[in-house]
Amino acid sequence: MALPNTGVIIFDIDETFRTKLQALKPAYDTVLKSAGVQQPPLYIGSQIENPKTGYLFV
Repeated sequence: MALPNTGVIIFDIDETFRTKLQALKPAYDTVLKSAGVQQPPLYIGSQIENPKTGYLFV
């Protein structure tokens, strides 16, 4: 049995994504369809210190 692991996707976001994180849903759905993903990401959002940086933890 393989041990679970956590993936982190870090990306730049613009004002549209910062004000409406739902705009990230297409990318979120693509990640969920990837081989090996067994549950939804635990967190998707922007960094507090630098809101131009987004994160997706899988």
